Amino acid sequence: MFTQTIAKQMIDVHKTTFENSFKTMVAMQDQAEGMVNTWMEQAPWMPQEGKQVLGQWVTACKKSRDGYRQMVDESFEKAKDLFSSTAPQTKVKKSS
Repeated sequence: MFTQTIAKQMIDVHKTTFENSFKTMVAMQDQAEGMVNTWMEQAPWMPQEGKQVLGQWVTACKKSRDGYRQMVDESFEKAKDLFSSTAPQTKVKKSS
């Protein structure tokens, strides 16, 4: 029982660390996106196709980032479920 409590606490610490790191990464990416958008608005020589490609790239990065976040959240939930399982252990029959 005590081992399960420690494992759950470790998972919570890792999840909190991940969430904080992920929020920092998202903030940095959003800041970079804002800077690129400002730069593109001020660059009349940039063709419209180039701007569209950069916009698609940003959209793809955000979609991947959200998918990664969802996968990690699901994994943390599975890990918590693994250590909070209170199902009785089955005994293994010995063959005679």
